[in-house]
Amino acid sequence: MRSPLGRHTLSFSAGWSFVDALPRGDLNYQFTPGPFTISLQGIFTKSQNFLTTLTLPIWRSSTPKGFQRLSLLTALRTTIRDTVTTGGEVQLRYAYGSHSGPKDYFGTQQFSIATAVVVQQDFQPNRTSLLPLVGISGQIPLWHHHALQLEIEAATVTSPGGSIEGLFPDNLTFQNRVGEAKALLSLRYHIPLGVFDQPIPYGGLTGMGLSLHAQTAGYLISGKAAWEEDVYVGALLSADISMGSGFTLQPYVGVTLSTVTGRAYPTFGLNMATLFSNELLSSRLK
Repeated sequence: MRSPLGRHTLSFSAGWSFVDALPRGDLNYQFTPGPFTISLQGIFTKSQNFLTTLTLPIWRSSTPKGFQRLSLLTALRTTIRDTVTTGGEVQLRYAYGSHSGPKDYFGTQQFSIATAVVVQQDFQPNRTSLLPLVGISGQIPLWHHHALQLEIEAATVTSPGGSIEGLFPDNLTFQNRVGEAKALLSLRYHIPLGVFDQPIPYGGLTGMGLSLHAQTAGYLISGKAAWEEDVYVGALLSADISMGSGFTLQPYVGVTLSTVTGRAYPTFGLNMATLFSNELLSSRLK
C-alpha cells in the first residue's frame, strides 16, 4: 500500500514453512522523503528479526536503453531466537537493468553486485563477529520473454570458531554442513504465463509466471573446500492481483525437491514486495 505521493509504503508477505511447521511473515514500512529511504522491517520465522535500513543513492543514470544506480545501505539488526543477537551492516550495491515491456513479467536484462560488512554481537556466548558478504546476480532475456538468471551469494566469518548459518536454498531453513565460509549458487529459468486483464472480486488478475530453479552450496570447513552433496530443484508459480490503485497482491505456491533424498518441501504464501525489501545481503543469514 502506497500513499498518493509515494512517500509512505507499507508492504507485507505471509506464508507457511512446511520444514519448520510454522507460519512466516514479513512486514515492511518505507519512508521516502527523497533522495534517501528509511525502512523498518520485521521478519518472523523460527526467529524474529527487526531491521532499520537507511538507503542513500550515490549515483543514478537513465537512458532509453535502461538504468544504472549505485547506492549505499546502512542497517541495524536485532535477532531474537534462543538468544539475542544485534549487529550493523554497511553495504554498497550497483545495479543495472534494461527497460521491460508489459509481457516481460520477470524483466529483461539485469545485473547487480553488492558487497557488505556485517558486525554481529552474540550475547550467549559473548562474541563479536565480523562477516564480509558478497552477492552477484545476472539475468539475460531469451525467446518469448523467457529469462535465465544466475545468482551467487557468499559469506564468511573472521572470528575464531565462528560459522556461517544461512544462505539457504529456496523454501529451506537447514544446511547439511557448517563452515567458516559458505557460497550458494542458484540458476533460475523464468517463464511468463501471460499478461491478463481478468476481473475477479475486489480486483483483477494482471499476470502470472513460473520459475524453475536449481541450487547447491559450497563450504570452507577448517580451511578445506566441501560441497553440500545435494542439488535442490524446484518450481514457483506466482500471480499478480491488482486491488484497485492502492496495491498489488502476489500469491505464490511452490515446491523444492532434494535430488539425493527425493524429499519435497512445498510452500505457499502471499507477497507485497517493495523495491528495497530484499536488498540487504544479511537478510539471507540465519
